[in-house]
Amino acid sequence: MTPDGQTQQSRVSGAPSALRRVVFRGSLFAACYGLTLCVLLENWFLLAIPGLIGMVTIGGLVAVAITTHRASVEVPFATDGSDSRGPLAHHRSAVLKSYPLVLALVAVLVGLVVLVKSDYLIPLAPMAAAGFIMGTRSWLGQLLTLNQCARVLKVYRFTHRTPVKVLHRARGGKQLFRLGSGEHESPRLIGSQVGGEKDWGKRVGDEVWFAGDELFGGVLLVPGSGELVAVQPSDLPAVGPQRAAAAPDRQELAKKAGIGRSR
Repeated sequence: MTPDGQTQQSRVSGAPSALRRVVFRGSLFAACYGLTLCVLLENWFLLAIPGLIGMVTIGGLVAVAITTHRASVEVPFATDGSDSRGPLAHHRSAVLKSYPLVLALVAVLVGLVVLVKSDYLIPLAPMAAAGFIMGTRSWLGQLLTLNQCARVLKVYRFTHRTPVKVLHRARGGKQLFRLGSGEHESPRLIGSQVGGEKDWGKRVGDEVWFAGDELFGGVLLVPGSGELVAVQPSDLPAVGPQRAAAAPDRQELAKKAGIGRSR
């Protein structure tokens, strides 16, 4: 199956799961909001505590989802490794456009609390605060990751790599994987995606475009979907001796690309 076919199939199969997430989150919001209203009842106010925790959690999750959402449309750049500027420009535009939506959500929630002046809307205040904090954190994190990718792509070009062995997910939606096989197999790498669905490993197939140095890190471009992934070795102490023994020009390139750090 072609990368485009894989992308199209993932969009179709992802629609029901997206609907289920919306229904689940809506039901969770209703339940948590109902519990927070128990604070108005003298004998049931303790039930408001889990409701409040739930509202804060939902606010943060919604804001993060806004900053990481990517529309399921064909990306406006080549995903065959021939274009390094297109992926950066596309993802940077998506990230920058997402933050005003977070601010708009926060403004609406705060406005309801301030203007309506109803005790029933007070639970929206901590939800707005959590949304602002978590949304800002997610947004800044993506910008930092994009800047890291841009620095790498100024030094290295994309090269075709196969096979790709996706191992398993790590904390924070990251993926562990290896590139190549046999004598050419890379150290175990960990990848952090710039926005989009976190299961990017399921959409990789058997090939990727890689820019960087396996011992130091780099950037992956997923064929078809155009996802960008910042990668580095998952066990930095283990590759330390190999880094130290690498040729000076190899170390210098990694340093210029900002991927020669020990942490």
